[in-house]
Amino acid sequence: MTCSRPDYQAAVAKGDARWSELEARLLSNDGDTIPPFDFDDGYVNSFSDERPPINAELWPVVRDQISMANWEYSIITTHEVAGEAPYINYFNTIAGGIFCCDNDKGYDTNDPKYNFSDILFAGYEQCAVRQGQSVSNLRQIWRMHIRNSGTLVIIRAAAQYGSPVDRGEYLEYFPDQSGFKALLGTPNGYAFVGLLKDHALALGRKTIESIRVRDAGDAVMMWATLHPFEAPVQPITPQKQQRRRAKNKQSKEQYSSPSSSNTVPFQGFG
Repeated sequence: MTCSRPDYQAAVAKGDARWSELEARLLSNDGDTIPPFDFDDGYVNSFSDERPPINAELWPVVRDQISMANWEYSIITTHEVAGEAPYINYFNTIAGGIFCCDNDKGYDTNDPKYNFSDILFAGYEQCAVRQGQSVSNLRQIWRMHIRNSGTLVIIRAAAQYGSPVDRGEYLEYFPDQSGFKALLGTPNGYAFVGLLKDHALALGRKTIESIRVRDAGDAVMMWATLHPFEAPVQPITPQKQQRRRAKNKQSKEQYSSPSSSNTVPFQGFG
């Protein structure tokens, strides 16, 4: 079912552009261009062992998707101004998960501010050091308790027009569906692409296998399942087939030609 709503079409177009950027980055051999990041340079990251606070309506879904053991609660604040923490997340490098909970750049008083993808990666990297794991085992990125009105509108439009697979407890979207691109085009969806694009090599060239959404009314979450990126196999065009045949024919002719043989003719005994 197609949707002609301008906001939905705009989200699909934005998500399609973001998806193309991610694929181009994963196909590139360039190294990660990560800016120097030091939590002592304007930020403080405080860790504690704490399980994410999952809404009761979301708990059965989360429990079945990822282990609830070994989570680290991360509060990233700025040095100079006391008040609301701009970045609150949960990291688990043993299970390979990130729960993005409350992130509001408006509370970040640093100037300039780091990109959210860099802050998220730096927090996950610190957790990896604490837990003795590699950042490259990341398998899921969660956006918990979504409240952004623009994202919620697109989530509900995608459920109607985006051709999701109904899994009962949640809806699942794949890259060939408009709903997948629409969700990537939302403010909350960009965190998936930004992290994987900006830190592609460190994370082991991961791409998004699917986006899953649980909409329980007042409790809404979406999460991306990841897998290693595989470059698409280039189709063999008729022109390429013709060139291959010509090259093979030439090789056979050279091999069978007497002038190309290194064998000395038998001269007999005597």
